Amino acid sequence: MLKILLSLLLVLCATTYISHSFAQANMGAGKKQSEMVLVSLSDVPDLKANPTPVIADSVIDPLTFMGRDGQVYRLSGLDSPALSDPDAAPSFVETSQSALSDLIVGKSLLLYETQDKDIGRQNHFGHRLVHVLRQDDKSWIQGTLLANGFARVRTTQFNPQLASLMYTYETKAREQSLGLWQESNYSVLKADALPDYVDGFQIIEGTIYSASLVRNTIYLNFGQNWKEDFSIGIEPALRRKLSKDNVSPQQWGGRNIRIRGPVRFYNGPFMDLTHPEQIEFLVKAQN
Repeated sequence: MLKILLSLLLVLCATTYISHSFAQANMGAGKKQSEMVLVSLSDVPDLKANPTPVIADSVIDPLTFMGRDGQVYRLSGLDSPALSDPDAAPSFVETSQSALSDLIVGKSLLLYETQDKDIGRQNHFGHRLVHVLRQDDKSWIQGTLLANGFARVRTTQFNPQLASLMYTYETKAREQSLGLWQESNYSVLKADALPDYVDGFQIIEGTIYSASLVRNTIYLNFGQNWKEDFSIGIEPALRRKLSKDNVSPQQWGGRNIRIRGPVRFYNGPFMDLTHPEQIEFLVKAQN
């Protein structure tokens, strides 16, 4: 009888350990691969009309893969904490990479690049920057990773395409606390309640208190004390570009926005606006 009780106790302990390990392994993983939400896309606007067909050979990291043509490709418009956060949980790194592998390895893909061959087609490592669709079912890899919480949107001035659509899927995943959105470290920060020290890539939302033009640069301030409160800077080149499109950031006072990018210290926490797609205009203030 004692042996039976000891055996049951060992089984219970093993089950508890396995369940705990499984939970940790799936923290930040969103849904299981068999339950992954696939996002399809019939058209890829604003990118090169004729995509390059490639079969994915292997995955290098959660956002990078090798094609059977020997070329290395990087998913454009995305960030993964598995790459940008040195303290990212090993389980999230592993599951993020497995997710990409399950989606593309051995699959025939269509790779879409920027229309201008001289802008936004390579990163500084020489990797080709692409939006990816699977040939068979038109599953859009960027949208799928975002919808399941394996990545977040991070466009650049050279690769701003499809930002609005990507924000839609990121927002849904965040509202459902999928994947990376389970972790408080990656939460959207409030402009009026930032931590004492904040840096790195951040997503920040709040109401623009005032907008001013100082020495040809526009500053969007989120509090009365511009020397301490969060601010956004818009350099002259972008200001002129916006002006050509009849967009005046100086009229944005009182608007509720969400912005993302690297934070640096310049009279308080500060973010540079390098392209309009960094900003999401919110219907109302976020609670």
